[in-house]
Amino acid sequence: MNVRAAVEAFGSELRVQLIHHFLQNPGTSQADAYRAVGASQRSVSDNTKALAGVGLLVEEPGRTSRTVRYIVDQERLAELKRELNTYLTPADLD
Repeated sequence: MNVRAAVEAFGSELRVQLIHHFLQNPGTSQADAYRAVGASQRSVSDNTKALAGVGLLVEEPGRTSRTVRYIVDQERLAELKRELNTYLTPADLD
């Protein structure tokens, strides 16, 4: 169910900050995100993995074999946003 994936992706302020960071800085690493959002390394790692798990972030190989860089899958982002819009009808919000 995509609504579950959408809630997982957009369900915390940190995840939304990470999405924003990777949209503005495609191809950056978790270390870059950690410095940008000011959360703990563990939190950034866990939440980046969760975003990758729902297909929102895509891993790209970095310059070294240990470095992973991330980009936002724009189609998946649009799909998850549509899913929330479809699921949350105006009647649900009254």
